[in-house]
Amino acid sequence: MALPAYLSALREMILDSDPVKAADLQRDALARRFPHLNQSELSDLAEMDPARLRVYTDLIFAGERSTLEYVYPASLAVIHRLRRTAGDEQSHRLADFELVRELHRWRPWRSSSQRQLAANFEAFIRARRQEWLLAWAGLADLLDFERTELEVFYAADPPFERVTAAKLNELSNLTVEALLMLRVAVPSYVAFRSYVFNAPAFIARWRKTRELPDPLPIAQSASNQDSPTVRFVCGRDTETLLPCWHRQDAEPGFVFTEIVRDELLLVDDLARRYLAALPADYHRSEELLFAEFFERLAKWFRSGILMLAATSQDRHKSLPPHNTSGGFSVSKP
Repeated sequence: MALPAYLSALREMILDSDPVKAADLQRDALARRFPHLNQSELSDLAEMDPARLRVYTDLIFAGERSTLEYVYPASLAVIHRLRRTAGDEQSHRLADFELVRELHRWRPWRSSSQRQLAANFEAFIRARRQEWLLAWAGLADLLDFERTELEVFYAADPPFERVTAAKLNELSNLTVEALLMLRVAVPSYVAFRSYVFNAPAFIARWRKTRELPDPLPIAQSASNQDSPTVRFVCGRDTETLLPCWHRQDAEPGFVFTEIVRDELLLVDDLARRYLAALPADYHRSEELLFAEFFERLAKWFRSGILMLAATSQDRHKSLPPHNTSGGFSVSKP
């Protein structure tokens, strides 16, 4: 029998079953469980120390637990609170270990990808721990928030240019016409989210104090279609490359919700959308409107929501003809 079959049997004993006992390593029990193994391979398995196999099991699941603690520290803290409120007196570390074991039975982690394990865990909670989601409706969004940050941070770099502080200073010296004719794109890693509570503010407080608010914030049930939601966008900070969140409804003229990611467009397109998205009673002079637009443009660049299409590959891509008459004047305000 080929080595992969033997290793597969060993992996199953370590990960895919209850803790191994001495009776599980008897030759007749092994032969019934793994009929595809030959006598020599069955003998090798029978000589295994069950205590050592349990150590391997504990080390692997403890490693997965540590990974989840890194990705979901706030979500796990909430889960611990919900467990306690429901009368579960088990220690957090042991409870998390058993949770990882249940997760593995439900959907094994077959790779070394943190993102895959994180996605498995979120899907597991949604499918198998709905009592926690019912106890606090914000947990589903909190899980999504923490996983989104992981996805944005580790996403591949798009084929566009980050606008650094030095580059932004160059842009501030351009004429209005030259600025409006720059080609830009919303990179593919940018995430748009609607949450039933202010998840970024919740996480900011958690990271500062490592304490959960008591009680947890009010969050409307996700099953209620009329529930108010808070809209956010997550980019990647130009300098630190860390996830960077903005609340969309707190920013007049936010223009990115319907823009296709990685699609080239002119800054003039953004200007037109920006002006169209402003409230009807938002009265400003053109000079002030342009100053506010450039301020927001700079913030979108700094937070990685927007990048310059400045690679040699992108310079030769064609765009539909534009004129700037529908946006700001081409003369310097």
